[in-house]
Amino acid sequence: MPILEAGLIGLPVLSAPIPAAEEIGGQEVITFAPETPPDEIANLILAWTESSHPHKLRQRIRKNFTWQAIYDREILPLLNEDGTG
Repeated sequence: MPILEAGLIGLPVLSAPIPAAEEIGGQEVITFAPETPPDEIANLILAWTESSHPHKLRQRIRKNFTWQAIYDREILPLLNEDGTG
């Protein structure tokens, strides 16, 4: 079931109030009425990303620990110090 798969990899689950989703996901499933406007659903997703510590960590790692970021932050300053960069 997709809810189980999402839970295993840490993805948010948004769903209409379907009994199976609520039973499996409990309070961790973000529910919304089917007639909810898309901008409100987007706000639910943003609220989740701002409150999820694992998601924040994932974002920070993806931003700060790419090869380019490491090069720019750690290697390039060393090259510029000794005049070879």
